[in-house]
Amino acid sequence: MTICVVACRYDPMITGSGPNKDRFDKLGARVAQRFPTLSEVRQWPATVDVVTAGKALGLGRNASYDAVRQGEFPVRVIKIGHRYRVVTSELVSLLDTASEAVA
Repeated sequence: MTICVVACRYDPMITGSGPNKDRFDKLGARVAQRFPTLSEVRQWPATVDVVTAGKALGLGRNASYDAVRQGEFPVRVIKIGHRYRVVTSELVSLLDTASEAVA
């Protein structure tokens, strides 16, 4: 499995027009709710669980854990007992680099 990090951002100013405007607004609201922004990730604690970190990368629960098990998660993961924790500072660095590459 290869993980590609793409910086995505929901822009409420680009909402479309015409008969699909309401549908687009609802979709955009779901995307904004589902994926945290870089500024939100910066406020997270020092480590977070794999599912939370995966959401920041656009991954679901299963894909996140599969990547960790295969050693392909794009940032450092710490195993504590039976639990995995992701280092938030490295996640922020990765997302920051990805957003600069897109901009």
